[in-house]
Amino acid sequence: MVRLMNKVLLVGVSMIELPKYDGLNTTAFSKMFKSLTTSYKLFWFKAVFDEVIAGNSEILVSDIVDSMIEDAFEFIHKYKLGFSVIDQLEASIRSIPPDYRGNNDYKSLSKVIDPKYLLKFRKEIQNYVPYRLLSTFYEDTKSKKDNIKNSTISYFMSKDDNAFYQYDKVNRKVLVSPAWRQYIIKNQNLILGWYKYHLIKFLQSRNPSTPNIPAKIDSDRKDINKQRKFWLRVANENAELLYDIYLGKPISNRSTEEHGILSLDHVLPYEFVSHDQMWNLIPAHKNINSKKGTDLPSKDYIRKAVDLQYKFFDTARKITDLTNKEKKYLLEYEQLNSELNYLNPKLDKSKFEFILLEQLQSLYSIAYNQGFDVWKNE
Repeated sequence: MVRLMNKVLLVGVSMIELPKYDGLNTTAFSKMFKSLTTSYKLFWFKAVFDEVIAGNSEILVSDIVDSMIEDAFEFIHKYKLGFSVIDQLEASIRSIPPDYRGNNDYKSLSKVIDPKYLLKFRKEIQNYVPYRLLSTFYEDTKSKKDNIKNSTISYFMSKDDNAFYQYDKVNRKVLVSPAWRQYIIKNQNLILGWYKYHLIKFLQSRNPSTPNIPAKIDSDRKDINKQRKFWLRVANENAELLYDIYLGKPISNRSTEEHGILSLDHVLPYEFVSHDQMWNLIPAHKNINSKKGTDLPSKDYIRKAVDLQYKFFDTARKITDLTNKEKKYLLEYEQLNSELNYLNPKLDKSKFEFILLEQLQSLYSIAYNQGFDVWKNE
């Protein structure tokens, strides 16, 4: 189910074709991510791309490395994804305290990396990536042994007036050619979409059980006030829905004075599922919700969440004047599992709870194994 969801979200993106340009080998450019052992080529290219869009053509390797760390940080710490056991970018980022961004706004992340990891990462980047990213431009280097491949690529680059960039090894900087700079600026939206497709493909191959990876690439969170209003509307039909499982008490005027207003909590953290579907939302006091943060709830809360979910689902499907938008919220259960069809009168409490519990527990295990912390209100 998870793998299928990821594949569906990639439909259309994979059809992106980069435009041709006189004098430039755009075919080789489009193949730069054909072979990926680590994340280096992806994040190196993105750093160069961003600098070009910002108007820069001479880029220090130290700036590229800093950008790579910044761009990759959320995938490792926020979304708990992995790149590769041999990936030194991942190892470097894992040596940074997970909450560093929140306290320091990503400034100079490389300064807080364990030096032994940073040194190894910088060495790999400087000695390999500037050359290997361009290997598809120079097919004759394929058969070369590793110890001479870089020097061979470097030689071809120096003789190529239309090379994507030149690499100044002495001064540790990249010089992007004027023609390629113009091409990138002119086609930046297409190139960015093409890059994101390859990044998604790479992350999915390394994290096959993680749901909704495409949404983690463009992770602008939406307000869930409409879902909150729908929950409150259904709660008008069933007061038992105004209940905070983390506090173990109903949500009332008195309780909100002490614990904050009613909010909707993502049972499985948004940072894991990357969506706001109703089957993963339950009411909670705002202060309690904030305390839980991006953690998984303790397992004993899961059954309570499922019980509350059934009450919501069963009450909502009996409302006769649901709007089309409200019906779409109920259809989200069917997207999770085709048997959770709100129009099916044979879908009773035991079957609903069995299916939803099984789905939540399965996803819970994946999230836990990825490194999401567990929280309990104490």
